[in-house]
Amino acid sequence: MREGWGRTIDRYLAESDHLRGVVQLIDARHAPTADDRTMVEFLSSLGVPVLVVATKMDKLNRGARKASLARAVRVLGVDEDQALAFSSVSGEGVEELLESLAELIGSVPAAAGGTRAAGASDDPREEERP
Repeated sequence: MREGWGRTIDRYLAESDHLRGVVQLIDARHAPTADDRTMVEFLSSLGVPVLVVATKMDKLNRGARKASLARAVRVLGVDEDQALAFSSVSGEGVEELLESLAELIGSVPAAAGGTRAAGASDDPREEERP
């Protein structure tokens, strides 16, 4: 079953017209794994932008945080601007992640058949106002 999902995910990553990028989560307390490296290399070969998010930064002291992020950049072969430190506990990196996601989402072309007005809602319960 795992192999089947792997093929499905690979196909989606390689063929999707809607994919704008991938956020790859890694645990900052450990070196990136061989699987992490393989995924970054695969996405790079497809031209898919990757943002590496090193999670659990709150569990490391200040010096270890910098070293962990630098190690991830070096091991994964990404630019410094493709990696950020993150902690859901302390809130570190939340704004940077949101900004990066907004940048990617902003690159999504308008849906076929027209655009939606600013402030328009997807909620069918809301009535149109004149």
